[in-house]
Amino acid sequence: MRIAVINNLYKPYNRGGAEAVAEEIVKQASALGHQVFVISTAPDKSYFLDNTYYLKSSYYNLGQKSLLFRALWQINNLFNLRKYYQIKNILQKNKIDLVISNNIMGLGFFLPYLCQKLKIRNIQILHDIQLLHPSGLMYFGEEKIIDSLGAKLYQYFTRQLFATPELVVAPSHWLLDLYTQKAFFLNSKKVVLENPVKTKDATAITTDKVDGEITNFLYVGQIEKHKGALFLAETFKAIVNPFITLTIIGDGSLRAELKEIIKNDKRITYLGKRAKDEVLAAMASANAVIVPSLCYENSPTVIYEALSVKTSFIGSNIGGIPELSRKYGGLLFRAGDKEDLKGEIEYFANHHNDFKITQTKNEAPQSYLVSLLKNL
Repeated sequence: MRIAVINNLYKPYNRGGAEAVAEEIVKQASALGHQVFVISTAPDKSYFLDNTYYLKSSYYNLGQKSLLFRALWQINNLFNLRKYYQIKNILQKNKIDLVISNNIMGLGFFLPYLCQKLKIRNIQILHDIQLLHPSGLMYFGEEKIIDSLGAKLYQYFTRQLFATPELVVAPSHWLLDLYTQKAFFLNSKKVVLENPVKTKDATAITTDKVDGEITNFLYVGQIEKHKGALFLAETFKAIVNPFITLTIIGDGSLRAELKEIIKNDKRITYLGKRAKDEVLAAMASANAVIVPSLCYENSPTVIYEALSVKTSFIGSNIGGIPELSRKYGGLLFRAGDKEDLKGEIEYFANHHNDFKITQTKNEAPQSYLVSLLKNL
């Protein structure tokens, strides 16, 4: 089968979980003998490399643009005919049989219609609320953002444009239910499938947990407001126990602010961005991973990766995170509540030997893609 995997960011421009899922689908499809092409964006120019089509787009640097530029860009993205014809040409040229689309902000929203017109089967994987609000973000306490007049107008168009995927997949019941409540994908088959993890790297990690007096916590993710990295660092500084440590891995626009917060605290170590095998090794040696999201997360890849190396987690009690807590264990705290997070960190530190992950997220190779195809 000839498969096109579409995501608005792809290596070397990858940032988060959607990109990790797209890469894993490509790996699994290739291992099963399918011919795979990727369609994504690049910030400077369009080019083709390693079966990947990079189409020039401002999406990668959109957060650095003015509010007016972003508003006009979003309108253009809804009805981007140039991207429509570029993608149409790629799909026809490579005789694509199946499109697996992820986040397509920056690639225009005509893709489901295009697949229907070309009679190409289409699986749409949901990763966030980008079809409900152009920012893709909904902060805790600001849930009405998706019910504003502007959001409802935006949803009217996205609802029509995304009416035709044959299969819609979400990793959490929370996200799929949210879209269902907004009357999306009425004629599509809808299923919940947990995100895949990079099993090859995870299974090779054998680092032991750090035992003894010190309890080491780990944060992995973007250094951005919505991910809660600064919120976590500020919370951690209020902990007086010298035997509780925190390691932070990641990069982002707020790294300078993060460094300023932690500069006089020797218990907090900032490592910047690290390769995937280094991240998994850090997870394997940590006692727990902290996911302090201030926005509604769908189903964070960082939790799956932690579970794959038998590491527990502490996460915000919003979005799809509670579903993972109920299934795999892990503590929850009230989103945005520093005192509650502090309490959970201290509780875990005092009882970390009692937290043993027995059910891990470590599926057989190719299982995610096989599940996708079985549901078509």
